[in-house]
Amino acid sequence: MRITCPPTPPPARSRQLITSAASRPLDTVLLAS
Repeated sequence: MRITCPPTPPPARSRQLITSAASRPLDTVLLAS
């Protein structure tokens, strides 16, 4: 059985999403403070 989605791409995408999501709150906190 072949896996359509390799286990490498997802982590990279999730990393970008996590970084963007984490940077947004940080920006709001910096602006608030």
